[in-house]
Amino acid sequence: MQVAKVQDAKHESLAAIESLRQALDAAQGTGAADYVAQAQSSLGQMRAQIGDVPGALQVLSDAYQQARAENSPRYVASAGEYAFALEQAGQDEQALTIYR
Repeated sequence: MQVAKVQDAKHESLAAIESLRQALDAAQGTGAADYVAQAQSSLGQMRAQIGDVPGALQVLSDAYQQARAENSPRYVASAGEYAFALEQAGQDEQALTIYR
């Protein structure tokens, strides 16, 4: 029974990641930097939840860089999400750089 619950949770997480990828594609289609950064952040956070730390850090970095380059209102939130993920991954010095 426990194995079935774990498999269900994994399936739900993978389905959520696919949905978030589709949302990211749609956001990119709009050209709106805020939507893209939000979709990237959500995707990065979900990847972190399933244990894909390198993938999560890459997507969160992309969200941060995009929001920063576009001077988006999402910049502050993206910076915080990326820095927090870096901290969780043990990359404290890099996280401090983002926080500053």
